[in-house]
Amino acid sequence: MNLRALNIGTRLGGGFALILIGATSMLAVLLWSASIGRDAMLATAQASAAREAHANEMQLALLRSAVAVRNMGLHTEVADVQKDEAEAKKHRAAYLSARQRLETTGLTQEERAPLARLTEIDREMEVHFKEAVDLSAAFNTEQAGAIIMKKMDPLLNKATAEIGNFIGM
Repeated sequence: MNLRALNIGTRLGGGFALILIGATSMLAVLLWSASIGRDAMLATAQASAAREAHANEMQLALLRSAVAVRNMGLHTEVADVQKDEAEAKKHRAAYLSARQRLETTGLTQEERAPLARLTEIDREMEVHFKEAVDLSAAFNTEQAGAIIMKKMDPLLNKATAEIGNFIGM
């Protein structure tokens, strides 16, 4: 087909149609590409928000557990000590549950480092917790308080700092 044989209006209309089809297809590709980018950004933001929520839940459970442990050392009745011990264990279980959920969210190596340090802190804290419970149950509040203040509180501060470092990532 010879384009010179077509009149000028037909050639201009055909050229305009080709430009319009090209522009429309480029717009469609651009919209599709932007949609993929938005979806990826939304998925990343949701995963980050979930990780932060788990870390905040860990921090809250850790602090509540610390309050219950501190209260154990203040009671003069066995039932009250046992009640606060159960409360501390409940919050400890919530902390470990939140931590387990956090670890299943596909963390990077950099994000796993604070959790590895938390594991070591948790081991130390568990030993001191048992010691404080035994002393509180024996109504040896002075020694229980000393363990809570000198051994558990510094570990609690370290754990809180590690969780804060994780949230700041």
